[in-house]
Amino acid sequence: MTADTATPSAAIRAVSWKALAAYSLSRVVPVAVIFAATPVLIGLIGTTSYGLYTTITALVLIAESLGVGWLRQSALRGAGDPRQAMHLLPRWSIASAVNGPAALVAVLLVLVGGALGGADDPVVLVTATALCCATGFYMVRVTRVQRDLQTGRVIAIEWVRAIVGLLASVAVHATLLDGAPAALAGMAIGNLAGALAAGRGTVATSRARTGARANALLRAYWSYGWPMSLWLAASYGLLYVDRLLLSTWLGPEAAGLYGAVADIVIRGYLFIATPISMAVHPLVMAAWNRGRPDQAVRTLVAYQRILALSMLAATVAMVAVGPWLIPIVVGVPAPSVAVLVFLGLGSAIWQYSLLTQKRLEMAGRSRTVLSLMGAAALVTTVVDMVLIPMVGPLGAAVGLAAGAAAYQAGCLRLGRKAVGDYRGGAVNSSVS
Repeated sequence: MTADTATPSAAIRAVSWKALAAYSLSRVVPVAVIFAATPVLIGLIGTTSYGLYTTITALVLIAESLGVGWLRQSALRGAGDPRQAMHLLPRWSIASAVNGPAALVAVLLVLVGGALGGADDPVVLVTATALCCATGFYMVRVTRVQRDLQTGRVIAIEWVRAIVGLLASVAVHATLLDGAPAALAGMAIGNLAGALAAGRGTVATSRARTGARANALLRAYWSYGWPMSLWLAASYGLLYVDRLLLSTWLGPEAAGLYGAVADIVIRGYLFIATPISMAVHPLVMAAWNRGRPDQAVRTLVAYQRILALSMLAATVAMVAVGPWLIPIVVGVPAPSVAVLVFLGLGSAIWQYSLLTQKRLEMAGRSRTVLSLMGAAALVTTVVDMVLIPMVGPLGAAVGLAAGAAAYQAGCLRLGRKAVGDYRGGAVNSSVS
C-alpha cells in the first residue's frame, strides 16, 4: 500500500509523540515565566495599572506586526538562501520597520490616551515607545537566529527575554517608576536583553548589497510580506481588541481584571497547542511538496484530532477548577462561569482554526487567509462594541468566541475547496 492510499489509522500511527514531547518541554520555562508575570505584575502595580499595561502591550503587538511582520515572514521564507539574507536589505528599511510602529503607538496614545485612563501621560508615552522599539528590535534579531535554524538558541533567547523582563519590571518598580510605566519599562529591558542574547545571527562574508539589487530584494520582501503583516495585525486584533474597548467604556480596572484572566487562559491554550502545530507543520508541507496531498491532509487530520481532544480537556478543566484556582494563581476575583466558558471556547476554537487554516496554506491561498482573518477580526470588534456596553466582560468573551468561530468556519469551507481544486506544484507555507 502506498503512502497516498494509506488509511487514516496509518496517519495517526505516524504521529511523532517524541517530537510533541520535545516541543512541549522546550516551551516549559518561557511559558512558566510568562504565566508568573501576570500575578506578579498585578501584585506590584494593581489591576487598574495592569489594565493600562495590557492595553498598551496589545497596541504594541498590533503595531509591530504591521511594522516588522512583513520583514520577519519574508526572511523566514528565504531561510537557507544567502541571496535573501536580511543584511542585504537597505539599512533604512530595517530601521523604519523597527522604529516606525513606535511613532504610530505614540500618536494613538496622545489621541485616545485620556479615554484609556492616563495613557497620554508623558512617562507612559516614553515607556510605551521604548517597549515598541525594543519589541521590534527583538523580533528582527530573533528572526535572524530562526533563519539560521538554531532552534535551541531560539529557546534560550526566549528564556532570557522572559526572565529578564519579569525581574527588570520588579527592579524598576522598586527603584524608579510606579504603575504601568514600571511594567512597560521592565518588559522593554527584557526585549533588549533577548535581542542582545540573539546577536546578529550568521552574517555572510559578502558585502551588503547597495543600490538596485538591495532595492530589488526589498521589493521582493515587501511583495510577499505585506499580506503577512496584515494577517498578524488582524490576528492580534481578534485576541486583544477587547482590552481597548473595555478600557474605553468601563475603565482600565475592568480591562485589568478581565485582561489578567484572559491573558492566562489564552497563554495556557497556546502552550498546549504550540507543540502540536510545530510538529505537524513540516510534516504536512513536506508531504504536499512531494506531490502527496492526500497524505498531507490525513496527517493534518490526525493532529487535529489530538488538538481537539486537548482543547476539550483544557476547557472542561478550566470551567471546573477556574473559579477556585484563578483567585489563587492570578490574584484577581474569578469571572462568572459564563465568561470562563466563552473564554475557553474562544481560545480553543482559535487554536484549532490555526490548523484548519493549513489547508489554505498548502494551496498557497495567502490572500484568502488574510481576507478571512480580517473578517473574523471585524466580527470580534462588532460583537465587542455591541455587547461590552451591555454585559461587560461577558461581551468581550463572546466576541472572542464569535471571531474565532467565524475564522474556523471560513477556513474549513474554503480550505477543503482549495485543496480539492489545487493543481500546482510545491507551495511553501505562506502564513505561520
